[in-house]
Parts: sequence; structure tokens; C-alpha cells
Amino acid sequence: MHPLHADILDVSPLVLKHTHVASTSDQANAYIELSQQMVIDIGLVNTQLDLNVVQQGYDVAINGQGLILPSGQLNSEQKRQLWKLLSES
Repeated sequence: MHPLHADILDVSPLVLKHTHVASTSDQANAYIELSQQMVIDIGLVNTQLDLNVVQQGYDVAINGQGLILPSGQLNSEQKRQLWKLLSES
């Protein structure tokens, strides 16, 4: 909601977190470069994924033949999600 409309209606405007503000077109064009060790480790688990085209997204996911990761450096929870996802596919 626009702040002007919120003032007129006397309500608090809804503000999304910064992580949800990016448009889907920005997300679709963002690619991540993985470390060589991560490429080797993922390749040992799942050789069907094209690791040259890893897209940036909000969660760990597999989209078709591609991988979607929040960033090139994953925290421990994101790594657990990745290995669980790869073991199920």
C-alpha cells in the first residue's frame, strides 16, 4: 500500500521484508558461481544437474535440471536442505 493511501485510510502501510521485494525477473536473471569443491560434491551425489547454470533464489530447490540456491556460500541449515533435496531426487 502506498504511504499516502495509508495516511488517508488511517492504517499502517504493509512493508515487505527486503528479501521479498525483488521481482521475479531479477531473480530469474541472477546466477551464482559455486566453489569448485561444492561442484565436485554435488556432482558426486547428482550428476543430472547442470551446475554451470545455478540460479539465485530464496530457498534451496531444483527447477527442472537446474539448481536454485540463496547464495554461493550456504550456511549449515541451507547445506542440510541441499543434501536432503539431492538425496531425494
